[in-house]
Amino acid sequence: MKRHLRIHPKDNVAIALEPLEPGDRIEIDGTELTAAEPIPQAHKMAVAAIAAGEAVVKYGMPIGNATEDIAPGQHVHVHNLKTGLGEILEYGYSPAFESFHTSLPERKVHVYERSNKEVGIRNELWVVPTVGCVNGVAQRIIDRFRKEVDPVGIDGVFA
Repeated sequence: MKRHLRIHPKDNVAIALEPLEPGDRIEIDGTELTAAEPIPQAHKMAVAAIAAGEAVVKYGMPIGNATEDIAPGQHVHVHNLKTGLGEILEYGYSPAFESFHTSLPERKVHVYERSNKEVGIRNELWVVPTVGCVNGVAQRIIDRFRKEVDPVGIDGVFA
């Protein structure tokens, strides 16, 4: 089993899927990295050198800036990472949405009546991100699912 997860190819950090100890080695995209210090499970480890002030990238998006130089294999957390929002008190997210067209034939929707007289629908799988900056990650999950899983009995897979 993999011991790490690099969510997006542009990420300069990876997530430890289990605790890593100093000297533990992992391979990321053909490059071997050595944990320089303890990395708790679900925490970030630098996969490339990150200079002080440079963006820390996770989900393919900047999540903050390094407060000091961070070497590959080092733990990336609140001690060496700060928000890039600065003194901004209001934040707006305005993603550039792409239109989606399908070549699938029109389909009918099969619904059922619930005991409370409301209508229900079944057999759809949705990946719903809780923040907008991971919409691309949700789409990658769906794309991989469609490649690896036979969707028999599933009416749709959506992000």
